[in-house]
Amino acid sequence: MGGRQGPRRASWGLLLWLLFALGAQFLVALFSTLARYLQTTSEPPVPPMRLVVLVVLISLGTMLVFHALPSLAWASIQRQRRRAARAQAGQQQQLPLQGMPAKGQDSCSKASSGAKSAACSSIGSRGSGEGDEEACLGVAAPAEAEGARPWQAVGASLPGTPKESAGSAQGTEVEQDEDEGSTAPRLVAAPARGPTSIRAELPLRRRLSARFEQLERQRPRLYRGLALFALMAACAGGTAAQLIAPRYVAAPVVQLVSLFQVLGVPLVQWLLLGLSLPWTIWPAAALMLGGSAMYVVPSISQTDAGSLNSPSAWFGFGLSLLAMASAVTFLCVIQATRHCAFKIWVLQYLFIFSVLFTMLALSLPIEGTDWAAQLAGWGATDWCLLALLGSLVYVGSNFAIQIAILRLGAPTVALLVGARLVFTVFQSWTILGTSSLHTGTQVAGIVVTTVAVTGYVGWQWVVARQRDKNAPASVAGAQAAQQL
Repeated sequence: MGGRQGPRRASWGLLLWLLFALGAQFLVALFSTLARYLQTTSEPPVPPMRLVVLVVLISLGTMLVFHALPSLAWASIQRQRRRAARAQAGQQQQLPLQGMPAKGQDSCSKASSGAKSAACSSIGSRGSGEGDEEACLGVAAPAEAEGARPWQAVGASLPGTPKESAGSAQGTEVEQDEDEGSTAPRLVAAPARGPTSIRAELPLRRRLSARFEQLERQRPRLYRGLALFALMAACAGGTAAQLIAPRYVAAPVVQLVSLFQVLGVPLVQWLLLGLSLPWTIWPAAALMLGGSAMYVVPSISQTDAGSLNSPSAWFGFGLSLLAMASAVTFLCVIQATRHCAFKIWVLQYLFIFSVLFTMLALSLPIEGTDWAAQLAGWGATDWCLLALLGSLVYVGSNFAIQIAILRLGAPTVALLVGARLVFTVFQSWTILGTSSLHTGTQVAGIVVTTVAVTGYVGWQWVVARQRDKNAPASVAGAQAAQQL
C-alpha cells in the first residue's frame, strides 16, 4: 500500500502544480482584459498613459510591502543573530582561567593558540566569508547566515537571469562588513572569468562577439550601463504598449500578437548567433499566420468596438506588435548578459521607476494634471479592478510564473502559453460583455493558432527531455544549477 501511495501522491502533486501554472497564464491573459475595461467601460474612462502610471505605482507599493520590508526585516534578524553569536564567543574567551595550568599544559595551549591564529590568518588571506571567521571564534554559524532567503528563490528563477550580482572581471573585490563597529574592508577573490563569456557558446556573426568582449574589457561600466539601458527600454516600451493597446483594439487581438514572441526569440538568435532553427518552426509559423489571418481578416469588416475597422484600431494593433517586439528584445538581451549577473530584484525596481518616470513625464503635459476630476466618478468596482490589475495581475502573475518554473521547469510551463488566447476570449465575454468571435472562421482561427503554438512548444519540450536523458548526470546537474 505504501508503495502505491507514493506515486499516487506524486501524480496529484504534479496535477496541482499544473493547475497552478495554468492559473498563472490566466492572470497574464487578465492583464489585457482589465486594461481594456478601465479604458473603455469605466465611467469616466481613464486616459491610457495615466493608467500606466497608476498601475506602476500600485505595483511599486505591492513590491515594497511584500519584498522590500520582509527583506529588511530578514537582514536585521541575520545581523542580530551574528552579533549575538560573536558576543557569546567573546565572552567565552574572556572567562578567567580556573586554576594554574599544568607544567606541560601551558606550552600545549600556546601551540594550539598559535595554530589557531595561523589558521585564521590563512583564512583571512584566502578571503573567505563570515562562516570561516565564526569558525575561528569557536562558534557555529547560524543556518540563516548563509543568506538564503525563502522569497529570493522566486525572483532568482527568472529564465536567463542569475541570482547574484557579478564581481569585477579581474583582481579582487572589497567587501564591507555589515556589522556596526567594524569598518575594515576585507578582500574577497573575484571568480575567474573565461575567455569567451559574453554570449552563449556560439559567437555572434560578423565578429560582433569579439567587439562586445573588447568593449567589456576596456570599459566594463559602459558595457553594463548599455545592457541596463537596453533592458529598461525594452521593459518600459513593452509594459506601456501592452497596457495602452487594449484601449484601441480588442484584448484577444493583443494576446494573439503576443504569442508570436515564441517564434521571435529563436529567429533573433538565428540572425545574431547563427543558431540552427528547429524544423518545427516553419510549419508552426505557417499555421500561426494562417490562424491569425482567419481571425483578423473578418474583423476588418465588422462594426463592433475593438474590431480592426478604423485607423485607431490599427494603431492599437501596431502597439501590440511593439509590445511583442519589446518582449523578444528583453528576453534576448537578458540571455546575452547572463554573465553580468544582474540582481533580479534590482532589475524589477529599475523597470518600475523607468516606466513610472517616462510615462509620468508624457502624461502630465498631454493628459493634464487634474487627476481628481477625471477619476471622481469611479465606483468601488473600478477602484477594485485597478488595484487588482496593479497588484495580483501585474506583480502576482510574474511571481506565479516564476514559482511554476521552479517546480515544473520552463519547458513544461511554456506548454500552457497557448491557453492565454483562449482565456482572453473567455474573459472578454464575461468581464467586458463583448465577444470578438462572430463567425466560424474566427473560431477556427483561434483554435488553429492555439494548437500551432502548443504543438511547437510541445515538440521543444520533447527534445529537451530527450537531451536531458542522453546527457551525463554531471552535465544535467550543471544545467539545472544554472537555471535555478
